[in-house]
Amino acid sequence: MNKKEMTRFDWHIDIKISLAMGGCLLIATAIPEFQIMTACIATLLCVQNGVKESGKSGLIRIIITAIGGLIAILVVLADNRIGNQWIFIVMIVLGVLVTLFGCKVARVPSFNARIGGVTFILVVLTKTGPDRISYALFRLLSTLYGVIVVVFVSMIFAAFSKKEAPAPENESVIQNKIEP
Repeated sequence: MNKKEMTRFDWHIDIKISLAMGGCLLIATAIPEFQIMTACIATLLCVQNGVKESGKSGLIRIIITAIGGLIAILVVLADNRIGNQWIFIVMIVLGVLVTLFGCKVARVPSFNARIGGVTFILVVLTKTGPDRISYALFRLLSTLYGVIVVVFVSMIFAAFSKKEAPAPENESVIQNKIEP
């Protein structure tokens, strides 16, 4: 790919990201329960060259968010019952480990497993008490919402482009293949 083609390629992705982000911001503003930041992060991480690639990346994002959120909910439920700061710290350490392991079992790429760990940490440490459970659920719904917007924007771009060529693997923003 020459420099001119690369410049066109970069702008294509940037415009898709910006439009998807704008869609998330506009619609999520009307629905206060949605976590706008979470939906926007999903758009940044999931937009790829084509519809199929964006869909795969979005699916991985939903899987890692669900795993991190589920493990976090289990830790939160235990913390709400036990209420000991030292045990909570041990549960966080073990929760990160279980989240990373769960993502590997789900065969997501290693870097993406770390994002599952980020979800876990955000859920257990951002809020307090039972608010953490609703935070986890709305985080998953907001991620799903962001992914839907990404796929929709990608489909619009595909419909208006004469030929949508799949991206070579080394040019994807995030590796979007599930590892064997």
